[in-house]
Amino acid sequence: MRRNALTPFGWTPIDDLFRIHDGLSTVLGGSGRPRVEAPAMGVWTNDEGVRITAEVPGLGPDDVEVSLDGARLTIAGTFPTPEVPEGFQPHRTEHKSGAFTRTVELPFEVDNDRVEAKLMHGVLELTIPRAEKEKPFRIPVRTGS
Repeated sequence: MRRNALTPFGWTPIDDLFRIHDGLSTVLGGSGRPRVEAPAMGVWTNDEGVRITAEVPGLGPDDVEVSLDGARLTIAGTFPTPEVPEGFQPHRTEHKSGAFTRTVELPFEVDNDRVEAKLMHGVLELTIPRAEKEKPFRIPVRTGS
């Protein structure tokens, strides 16, 4: 291991956790338990609203549920458990599997009627416009008389 300012001795406590994990995986025949990880997300805002992406590989539009409750956005779904091919036993399984839920508090009220969601190539993309009353506006300044 390379030494640096954060690991002056070439070791960190997390290294021990990785060794324990690898040891348990070996004891369990390399398969371990299927794990569920929430989809990786990106959230970007501007004056018009928010754009959110969530990685949901292998899922279709009917497998993902998106809901808004005020400014609280929830994305939920289930990654299927991979099937073991006939005549084989698991040696190592690292696929996501099981139910997931991600909730994000948006920093403003949204225009529910204009929310769009699309799923392409395993990426869910949401475009969520701000409510008109939430958008910044310019106040014109007039000369006084």
